[in-house]
Amino acid sequence: MGRPARFTREELQAKALSIVDEHGLEALSMRSLAQALGTGAMTLYNYVGTREELDVLVVEAVAGKATWVVPQGCRWEEELVVIARALWSAVRAHPHAVPLILTCRSRSPTTLRVAEALLASIARAGLQGDGLLIAFRSVMALIIGLAQGELAGPLALRAGESAEETIKRLRSLPADCFPCLREAADAAASSNPDHEFNESLRLLIVGIKNAKAR
Repeated sequence: MGRPARFTREELQAKALSIVDEHGLEALSMRSLAQALGTGAMTLYNYVGTREELDVLVVEAVAGKATWVVPQGCRWEEELVVIARALWSAVRAHPHAVPLILTCRSRSPTTLRVAEALLASIARAGLQGDGLLIAFRSVMALIIGLAQGELAGPLALRAGESAEETIKRLRSLPADCFPCLREAADAAASSNPDHEFNESLRLLIVGIKNAKAR
């Protein structure tokens, strides 16, 4: 009879994610994870065989934090909002993991569970095939894009520049050449990620409804 596993998969996921959160993706390796767990790198090969499997640990950890409760009898758009917000909250809490989510999201049952839930809510709108795929990708792009954008700040910060300085610089652009950019900078001064996500998702839902009607 074999010895019981020293670490659970949940422990490996949590520790790998903590490394990425604190030090970035470049800090994650078999060696760094082994050190964080207080064991040797060779021991980890009993649990994780390749670098890709190591990356999947992080993606699973993030996706596992996306939890939701759908109200009974709710409309498809209400269900979509609940699930999308749950995933967005999980992703934005771990922005350094975004590149892995983009490349490894189809590699684990945990991420597939979230994807299936999003697709099912969109399918309830009456979309299928190409329309279902495009709507799903649009929702995912919104979630990932806004999480990345939040890192950069309003209207993309320059290195070493604060959000306030960026907005001030854009507001000072010539009004005859950049009227819309100046207006966007004014809006960015009072905007916040929650508001932008809610309104962006609302616009997407309107688009899905229009696609269904065609």
